[in-house]
Formats: sequence, C-alpha cells, structure tokens
Amino acid sequence: MTIEMTTPISKLTTTEKKAYLKQRLKKKKTSTTNPSSTIPPRSQQESIPLSFVQEGIWYLEQLQPDKATYNILFAWYLYGPLNETALENAFNVLIQRHETLRTSFQIINDQPAQVIAPELSLSIRTVDLQHLENKNQEKQARQLIEEEGYEPFDLTQAPLLRVTLFQLAAEKYIFMLTMHHIISDAWSINILTQELSALYASFINQQPDANLPKLPIQYADFAVWQREQLQNETLEKYTAYWREQLAGAPPLLELPTDYVRPANQSYKGDKVTCKLPADLVQSLEQLSIQENASLFMTMLTAFNLLLYRHSGQDDIVVGTPMINRRYIETENLMGYFLNNLALRTQIPNTGSFTELLATVRKTTLEAYSHQELPFEKLVQELQPQRDLSYAPIFQVFFNMFTTIHNNNRSFANLEVEPFIRHEVEVGSKFDITLYVRKQGDDIYLNLVYKTSLFRRQRMAAMLAQYIQLLQQITQQPNCPIAELSLTTAETQHLLPDPSAPLDDTWHDAVHSQFARMVHQQPQKLAIVDPQETWTYQELEQRSNQLAHYLIAQGIQPGDVVAVYGHRSASLIWAWLGILKAGGALVNLDPAYPIDRLLHYLTWSQAKGVVQLEAAGPLPDDVAKVTKSLPCHIRLPNLSSAHDFDTLADYLTTDPGIPIGPDDTASITFTSGSTGQPKGVRGRHGPLSHFLPWQTEAFTLTSNDRFSMLSGLAHDPLQRDIFTALWVGATIYIPDPDRVGTPGYLAGWMQQYKITFAHMTPPMGQILTETAHAFATLPTLRYAFFVGDKLTRQDVSQLQQLAPKVTCINSYGSTETQRAVGYHCIPPTKENNTLPDHGKAVYPLGKGMPDAQLLVLNANQQLAGIGEVGEIYLRSPHLAGGYVGDELLTQARFITNPFTNLDHDRLYRTGDLGRYRPDGLVEFAGRADRQIKIRGFRVEPGEIEHTLAQHPHIKQAIVIARDDIPGGYGLVAYVVTEARQAISPEELRTFLKGHFPDHMVPIAYVQLDTMPLTPNGKINYRALPSPTVSDIKSVDTFVEPRNPVEQQLIHIWEQLLQRSPISITDNFFELGGHSLLAIRLFTQIEQEFGKKLPLTYLFQSPTVAELAKIVAQNQVVTDQ
Repeated sequence: MTIEMTTPISKLTTTEKKAYLKQRLKKKKTSTTNPSSTIPPRSQQESIPLSFVQEGIWYLEQLQPDKATYNILFAWYLYGPLNETALENAFNVLIQRHETLRTSFQIINDQPAQVIAPELSLSIRTVDLQHLENKNQEKQARQLIEEEGYEPFDLTQAPLLRVTLFQLAAEKYIFMLTMHHIISDAWSINILTQELSALYASFINQQPDANLPKLPIQYADFAVWQREQLQNETLEKYTAYWREQLAGAPPLLELPTDYVRPANQSYKGDKVTCKLPADLVQSLEQLSIQENASLFMTMLTAFNLLLYRHSGQDDIVVGTPMINRRYIETENLMGYFLNNLALRTQIPNTGSFTELLATVRKTTLEAYSHQELPFEKLVQELQPQRDLSYAPIFQVFFNMFTTIHNNNRSFANLEVEPFIRHEVEVGSKFDITLYVRKQGDDIYLNLVYKTSLFRRQRMAAMLAQYIQLLQQITQQPNCPIAELSLTTAETQHLLPDPSAPLDDTWHDAVHSQFARMVHQQPQKLAIVDPQETWTYQELEQRSNQLAHYLIAQGIQPGDVVAVYGHRSASLIWAWLGILKAGGALVNLDPAYPIDRLLHYLTWSQAKGVVQLEAAGPLPDDVAKVTKSLPCHIRLPNLSSAHDFDTLADYLTTDPGIPIGPDDTASITFTSGSTGQPKGVRGRHGPLSHFLPWQTEAFTLTSNDRFSMLSGLAHDPLQRDIFTALWVGATIYIPDPDRVGTPGYLAGWMQQYKITFAHMTPPMGQILTETAHAFATLPTLRYAFFVGDKLTRQDVSQLQQLAPKVTCINSYGSTETQRAVGYHCIPPTKENNTLPDHGKAVYPLGKGMPDAQLLVLNANQQLAGIGEVGEIYLRSPHLAGGYVGDELLTQARFITNPFTNLDHDRLYRTGDLGRYRPDGLVEFAGRADRQIKIRGFRVEPGEIEHTLAQHPHIKQAIVIARDDIPGGYGLVAYVVTEARQAISPEELRTFLKGHFPDHMVPIAYVQLDTMPLTPNGKINYRALPSPTVSDIKSVDTFVEPRNPVEQQLIHIWEQLLQRSPISITDNFFELGGHSLLAIRLFTQIEQEFGKKLPLTYLFQSPTVAELAKIVAQNQVVTDQ
C-alpha cells in the first residue's frame, strides 16, 4: 500500500497509518543516501509564476480587496526574560532563510508573479500594557489582537507577516503573529515556531549556527515545477477522474440561511465551538476501527448526513484539505502547499449509517489516489457554473487535523502558553467549515460560518445536532439513516408536541352566528358595493327566502348547489341562502373554460344552480346540463330583490335546518395530477372554529371595515365574507371592472376607510404598484396574505402605503379550508428588530390553539431545527376529504402516528419546510411537482395529461421557470410524433379550451427526446430555457412606425423581459398576465398622462392597436 505524505494522518485507517509510517521512514533513509531532489531548483527567469493554490487566493483577493479573509493569526504567552533584540534578529534570519517570507505579488506581463526581495528586515512592534491593571491587560490585548487580525495585507508589499509584542509585566508577554495564507499554512507555522525557537536560542547563547538543515529548494521552485508538470497528457489524466466524479453535481448546496445570500460573497465569519465528551470520542474511535475506516471518514459521514437533512439535497459535495507535501524536500519548507479535494457523496433514501460510511470510505480513498491535480486547476478545467455569490464546486468545508497535546512548551529559555490560536483563519472562506481538532484523547469542534448568511443561534443548534448524530451512530451504527433524529433536548421546547390535545369546540355554523348579529344590529350595514347597500336585516330576510325556495325545490341537507357569478353582493346572498337551506355550495367562475365548469357540475353532483344575473347567461353547454337539475334560479342584484317575484311568497324567517360541524358546507376544486381537478369537501366545523380565534387574536369588532378582494377560486373569499359577518362588521366590494385600473384600488380603500383585508401577494402588488403617489391608507389595520410566498418587498411596499398596517402571512390550503398557521409582521419601525429582518421571504409561522404545523422527516419523525421535512397540518378541523376519491383521501388525510387515534388526523400538504431556530416554520419547496402560479395551486401533471391528448404529442413535461417573460410562469416541453412541428399558438389555443389562464403555459419547447438522468428519470435541470420562437412563432416582424409605438415597445420590453417585440405581437401570448397588464397601464399613465381602462388591453392587445388609442386626442378615462 502506498500512502502519499499529502494525506493527514488523522484521515487514515489503522492499517493505512502503519503503511504510511513505514513508507515515510523508508523515504527518509533513501533521501539520506541520495541527496538529489525530485523537485529541481528553478532556472533564472524574468518572472516567477504563482503556484495554482496561490493563484486562487490571489484571484479572490482581487475580488475582495482590503479584506482580511486570508489572514492567519496566532498569539502566545511568553514567560521569562525575553531578549527582544534576539527575537527580532531570529525573525530576520528566518526571513532570509525562506524566500516565501520575502515574497510579494505583482503583475508582470499581464500575469500575477512572485517577486522575491533579495534582502528584507522585519521590525517587531511593541506595545506596553504594564500600566493597566491585570484584568484590563488581557481585555486590551484581545481588543488590539482582534483589530490586528482584521487588518488586511497589501499583497504587493513584502513581508506578508506582522509581529507584535505586548508586555504585561517584567517577564510576561503576549507574542502575536499575523500572516497571509498566500505564503503559509498550518504546517508552515509549525516550521516557523520550531526554527524561530532554534534561532532565538542561538542568538541568546551567542552561537553562530542554529544547526538548521539546508533547504534543497524554495517555494518558488515548487511553483515553477508544478506548472511544468501539469500540462497536456498529464493534466488530462489527472482531470479525467474528477470530471467523471463531479459530473452532474449540484452547483450549490442550499442550506437554510438567516439572511439573503449577497450577490457578492462576504467573508466575515464567526464560530461556535465545543468539546466532545470523552466517552463519545472513544466510541467513535472504536466504531471506526470496527468498520476499517479512519475517524475522519466516520465524522465526515455524519457531517454529510447532517448537511443532507438540512438541505434536502441527496447529492452532497464537501471540500477537505490535503497537506500536499508528498516530496521529502517540501517537509521543512514554508509556503502554502494545501490542496483541496472535492468529496462527493450521494445519499440513498434507505440504508444504514455503516453502509453510508462504506460509501464515503471508498470515495475518500479514491480521491486520495487522485489528489495530484490542484483544486484551482480543476476549477479551470471543469469550468463549473460560476456565481460571485458562492464558491465553485463546494461551499462547505470539513477539516480534521491533529495537534500536539502540549499546553506548556518551551521557546528556548521561555515558557509558552497559548493565548489565542486561530487554527481557522480570520473570517470564513466558505458558507460553513467544520474544524475537527484532535488533541491527545480529546476532540474539539469549531463550526465556522459566514455571518452574512447565518445567525449564531442556527449554527449552535446545528452543532448540537451533529453531536447528537455522533452519539446515535455509535449506539446504533446499523440503524437506518432515516431513523436518526435531529431533535435535540435543547430545542425540544421550541417545537410543537404532536400528541398534545387540541381545541375541538363547535361554535355553531357561520350563518347561525350571522343571525345573532342580525338580532343585535338589524339596521347595521352588512354590504356596500358599487351598486347598492344592504343591511343585516335585509340580507337575513332575503337569504332566508332563498333558503325556503331551495328547500321547496327539493334541496336536501348536504345537497350541492352551484353558484354561477362574479364577486358581488348577490354572491353573499346566494351563499347564505344555500347554507341556511342545509346545502353545500360550489362556485362556477364565468371566466373558466366550459369543460371545467361541466366537470365541477358533474363531479360535485350538483342538484341545483343559483345564477347571478349580473354574470350574464350560462354558456350553452352548461345551460343544457342545468335544465336537467331539480332547481335553477336567477338572482338579480340585491337592490332589485324587493321586486323579485320568484321569492316574494317565501318566508323571511330562518328555516332552522340543524347543522353540525361535520356537515358539508362547500365543494372547492383544486388542480389534480390525474388530469382532472379534484373536489375537496368542506365542512362547517373548520370555518366556524377559525373565526372566533381570529376575532380575539386581532381584536376585530363591528366597527372594522372589510374589503372583499379574493377571487372565486381562492379560499380567503369565505373569510372575506364570514369574518365580517361573524363580528357584525360591513363588507365593502370594489368594482371588479376597475380593480386593475391605476390608482383605483388604493383610492377606493382610502375612500371607504378599509381596516381589514384578505389578499394574495399578487393582489397586494396590484394595490401598491398602481397607487398614486399621494395615496395613503391610514386606517388599514390588518392585511392577511395567503396563497403565495410573501416577500419583504411586498410588505415594505404595503407598509409605505399603510404605515399602521400589521401584515399577517397566513398558511393553509383548500384541504384545511382556513389558515392553520400565521406569522405577524408589525409596522415598519417594529419590523426592523425581528429575527427575520433581512430575509427575502417571510416564514409560514406557527400554529394556533386548534392547529399545529408539523414538519416530519421521511420516517415521520418530528424534524429538528433546520432539517427539511414535509409539512403536515394537524387539527380537529380539517376538510372532509376528496369527493369521490377515497384512496386519495386516505393517502393525504392520515392518522396521527404520534397518537394512533382515528379521530386525530394529519393533512399531508406536499409542501416542504423546516423549523427555524425560533421554532417558526419556513417554506422549503415541494415534495412533489405542484406549483403556485399567482396564488393558484397548479399540478403540472394535469396539464401534461391534457397535452398528451393532443393527437400529435407523444410526451409532455410542464415546469415553472423564472427566465421567461413575466419573471415566473409555466413552460411546456413536448416531444411530438415523427417530430412534427406544432406552433406555440396551436398548443396555447388547445389548452385554453381546458384550463383557466393561470394554467396555460407561456412557452412551448419542442424537443426530439426528453433529457434523462443516468437512472432513466427526467433530468429537469437539463431542460433548456425557452427562446422567442417557443413563445411565438416567427412571422413578419414589424418595427415601430412612430414615437408612441416606440415608447410602448420600450415599456413592453422592460415588463416582459424580452426583445425585440413586434408591434403586431399579442401582449398575453408573449407572457403577459393581469398583474403585468396593470403595471403596463400604470406606466402608460406615467409616460403619456392618460388613464385607460384595463379592458382596452383585452380589446387591443398589440402595440399597434394600443398606440392608436393612446394617440387619440379624446380618450375615454376611468373617472
């Protein structure tokens, strides 16, 4: 067995250590008898190149000038009679002995080069602290040392080291050494201290020679030789292994962060430290021997497992250093020799820790045998995806090393004791680095991290989890890795107890509470919309009449009644009437395709239809179906209800149909992966239990003014209506045709003094981005967001408009019928002090008295802080399951594994999340391929299934991308039969007959075959970005013909993020949607001073058509 001297002894197995020491002894003997060097001295040349590792550091220093990232700092106590002159002389002899200590770095012939000064002297800086009291001496020294450590070096000026001597007493000093990493490494520091001690002793003893062995080469010789070696065939041989080893590796290990990753890396760092218990160290060593692995391999395997749990990525690449002094002549040479290896581990879903350890051992040993290639050269050869925000190939580093167990050692006639020893550099070169220092029988852990990414609290929790993993693997090494827990005793109190009892009180049906409000305040306004107002008493009487009518038409408790209409006052009338009759409602949105409406009617088994006249006539195919139903009624506007003969003869009193918490209240449809939307059976219990909590938690009263902004397909619409009616407040409804008009929504909310609003983040963007500069919402108290990620920008923009508003990020789903988690963001001044200040996206938050957000790992254990898992929602108040799909209901609504009680259910959301260090849950993606588009849940499988029905499509994949017009949207990839060409327009038209607009992809990429991974699965990363022709077929391009068209083209190109745009291109076919349309008309108003109704864009969706309207002298404005 051949073990290169590059490999630290701590990384070797017991067998390998013996072989290593035997080989080392043999090589030393050979060196004695044969003095010739493997690395020859360099010939004289104009410029001396940098070694590859120096070049890497030099390059990073150019990106981050005036930083101390690569400073190494050491400080020791010196006790005894110190001769300062002798110490300085010793340093200067050492500088003359090692060229690297006289080296600076200059640009010569456009290339960085080493410049070695023929002679150079060093002056030791002295600081006298004897005048301070003992307790203040160390404090002052530490402060000065910290300042020194962060003082950058100028690489163009040698020497790249500084020495300071702090005198505390007559024979007590602190000796501080700061060096730049480009000329030194940890091995070099040992050489420096040993040789400096010998030289100092020779000077104080007045001996001319310190008996130091002659150096056969200098570091510059090594750099020149290394460059000559790594060329052509030799380079390709070394590179081939790593090219194959790292093929397809993820460019970034996405660990959870506390701050947004900066566009340019910051290297400022901090660390958390601990010492492993002695019995744990012994157990780890025994486990390593048992598995024929080194302690390094065992601890690296556990570290990989920790990274896997935190990132949710099963493909982990970690860096580790090699000493890289494989030639005997480098052993006593100062300089930076370390080489980093990229160790890649692919972690399976199953298997035990010992099986994973065997994989890591094999990978590590293979890497050792291919370590000749400098990491910097590897990066050049592989050319990985580069991004200034993170390091290439790996962002996490693992460094295990051994130090001599000797706290008190001599330095000539002086006693030495460590004061500060930075085995780690000042700052953090990687996102996180775990230093494992073995000293005697002890192991010390230093977890170094970038403070621009992480808070100390998160890192401390992560280190505690690492120790817990180490304890578990020593106790149960053959335990499946899925069963290893990251839930530590220190953080248990932050996590929910999944077996704790939850409040399951029944608070009566929402319409029954509404009736009580009617009794208390009959003349209070219940609804204000653009056409009319309606009191509580009037709404009660008319909804009671509708209920009696439905009952007379044969509607039984539990029967489904469809409501066809838009968001309006009449919609509330219809809803209340259906619920009072004991029925369950399902909404039919007139904007949806006919096929979808027919599916809703059929799948829900609707027994009747309430048609709102304001929505216009039913589509013919829908009307044919409704004619066969027992009940069909057309409702006018509420203001016309007094003259509505159909209901005139029915009682105005409540029919008194008994309602229980499990009775069906609604059927709501969401996107389904099987090609058809799935219907969720909503119960009365969930909604009526949420409203009392919301009322109390946010002090809602009858004086609040509620806006009705939610769409028909969004769950918050129920809360828009019933929260207000629960507390006896008034619901205000904006004109649906004017909501998108610039300035309207903010002006309307200001006019009606709205205090409470439910909205999706896209609706919030419409509100803030279209508001006029003078608009303000001083009365808005609460904005409940739901349905999509809530960003800091969303909140900041709203709080500028409404300075007193508290924003609540709500979390729930159709299957919960209501919010089950929430996170409050107070007004701006308070917001800046919160733990999530600086994050781009706010957390989902925490649960409620009747609901828990449980993040469970693959083994359905409660996840630890930072660990990725699936979010399960626990509550007695979940929906009743999926209509007509018992198998799906059983798969998504499961028995709580922590109690095993049938009535204790969890809803499996498919969302991934993790607990933050404060116990709040943050979103971490999807466990499946479900997507959120503008607040709507979209199952790509449903679109793929429909595309596959096209006669010429053989295979289809749909994903969401952010590199398309509009910033984020759906892209379809299709493989056609016989490679037949299909235009994007044809596929778009085909899908519009089946789906609402938010489910129709923007781009359609035609491929010969789908890209596959080595195991035969779709390689989603390899799917190409869409081009212009994937969005719109190439046809005759028409350039702008006048200044108005030119200005409009410029606005379109900015909004749609694409160029060029023809004046005949359709805004919506280029990726435009409602939010972008509103932004477009806001910019048109700013550019041209003309306020256009949004309907103009639907009528004139091209630049050519829109320019004619803008250019008209008389423009119909929205007053």
